[in-house]
Amino acid sequence: MIVSLNEVEMIALRAARGTGCPWGLAEEAGKAARWLAARRLPWLEALLALLEQRGKSGACPLLTGAGLADLPREAIGAAGATFEDIAAPILLLPFLASVATATNRTFDIRWPDVTARIDSGCTVAGERRHLLAEAATVHVAGAAAPSAGPAAHLGGVDVDDGPWRQLEALVLPTYVPESATSRQKGAGAGAAEDA
Repeated sequence: MIVSLNEVEMIALRAARGTGCPWGLAEEAGKAARWLAARRLPWLEALLALLEQRGKSGACPLLTGAGLADLPREAIGAAGATFEDIAAPILLLPFLASVATATNRTFDIRWPDVTARIDSGCTVAGERRHLLAEAATVHVAGAAAPSAGPAAHLGGVDVDDGPWRQLEALVLPTYVPESATSRQKGAGAGAAEDA
């Protein structure tokens, strides 16, 4: 099934809200999903795993990533920085890309069997199963050479129907339950038929 990047961002935001994330963090989830989807990286499975396992395995990459924006420019120096036990580490990449762009730097990112180079572009190497690691220690260091990554894709994204439906199910708690009053005022499908 083909979905737009806007749909990716909105379902990610709403699913994060449905699992109890505060608004700000849910918005970060939406932006991260969109960034990954635009680069054809496995955002859906990673986000789904994170939201379904929330708080059970590893540090939250959304919280860790959001915290990166508050660090001073030199925080990731020549020796780099290590982030221990990050759940769904691929979700950290969009935040590191944001820091790279804001500081005009290039970063090398590694976790077991995965390497990435990020600046305004993004180059990622690793098998899908390693990209979707449940949790890993992520090492980030400055890189001398720029990434050779392609520009982000702006068109639709192909997603698997099954995981998409699972993500949609996480959105359900955000809906307001119907009531007799709302039905009387015309809310909901079929209200006109009942009148």
